Amino acid sequence: NQDNSRSGSESRCEEIRKVVSSVSTSESLDDTSSPQNRALEWLCFHDESKLPSNEQQEITQRYILAVLYYSLGGSDWTVDCDFLSALHVCDWFGIDKNYFMGVTDCNEDLKV
Repeated sequence: NQDNSRSGSESRCEEIRKVVSSVSTSESLDDTSSPQNRALEWLCFHDESKLPSNEQQEITQRYILAVLYYSLGGSDWTVDCDFLSALHVCDWFGIDKNYFMGVTDCNEDLKV
């Protein structure tokens, strides 16, 4: 049933929003033109990894890097670097190469 699927997605999205509200304001999450809103929408409805909402650390990492992607016009990049892919963020190209200021590498616990 499509309605149940959508309500399940919306419920999951509410949980994800709670997680990312620790790093973004409600205003930025509600502003449909903001990188924060686009990153939240991607996590909720398009992220193929479909992380459970209790994976707070990993959701936060994916969200922050998605905000970076949208802030820097990632859809216009010549090489997408696997950003917004189902891969673990540590496997997104450039994360372990210090290509992005402030994002240095992944540790042995797979944390950025």
